[in-house]
Amino acid sequence: MQIHGVDFTSAPGPRKPITWAEGKLAGTKLEIGAVHEMHDFGAFEAMLSSPGPWVVAMDFPFGLPAETVAALAWPASWAGYVAEVALLSADEFYGLLETERARRPQGEKYRYRPADRRARSASPMNAQYPPVAKMFFRGAPILLRSRCSVPPHRPNGDARVVVEGYPKLVARFCIGDAPYKGRPGARHRSTALQEAEIKSRRARRRRIVQVITGERRGVSGARLVDVYGCTVSLEPSQRRRLCADSEADLLDAVLDAIEAAWAYSMRRRNYGIPLDCDPNEGWIVDPGMLT
Repeated sequence: MQIHGVDFTSAPGPRKPITWAEGKLAGTKLEIGAVHEMHDFGAFEAMLSSPGPWVVAMDFPFGLPAETVAALAWPASWAGYVAEVALLSADEFYGLLETERARRPQGEKYRYRPADRRARSASPMNAQYPPVAKMFFRGAPILLRSRCSVPPHRPNGDARVVVEGYPKLVARFCIGDAPYKGRPGARHRSTALQEAEIKSRRARRRRIVQVITGERRGVSGARLVDVYGCTVSLEPSQRRRLCADSEADLLDAVLDAIEAAWAYSMRRRNYGIPLDCDPNEGWIVDPGMLT
């Protein structure tokens, strides 16, 4: 079975592409093949139209909190409100979110979906770092235009299935909450501290690679195959790239593919999505979301 993972961005280009990792699942082995870097949304939509069957997990919020949709007087259905979003400019969309946040009391500016709360992820209303509102604005209308099956929003029976992933959940299984990508924060002010943290993050990426390939156990002592149902097969050159990429775009795409493989194994159980999930808000597929 073809299994893929996508590290999404709201502004793809040569410096920050959308990364699509292609994989093939045979039994409990997920073999990662080509990794595509897409510099524009046209290339991304072309990948979505490629022949199935396949399952892909993508790391951006597909839906908005129901309370936000109601407050903006949009149609309650996912297809309805995403179609409304598609008619807006970026500035109009972010302006509406800012107006909605301004109405809310201090400390409750952002609304969350149940999936966001469970995953401890950012609100889909957040247009700053991480800019998930921007990713929703760019990505959800593309999914709506596609003919893919998008459970639970639009499970139409198409052989191409797109589910929402969150690679940080797999990273937490591997190394806990320690940062593994990006530049060190303000507390690493000195050059020596910055260099030490950069090395630490690379070591954490190496540890993640060791866990997903089955060489080490996760922080809980469990093996990846016992929780996600697979281990990852990587070529030596791929391992080096995943460890060296400081932004972890390549690694996150592979972690998304792991969640896609798990969702595929749960396809007869709604791809691991709870039956009481609001189909207009959506869900993040990961075994940790069910515990």
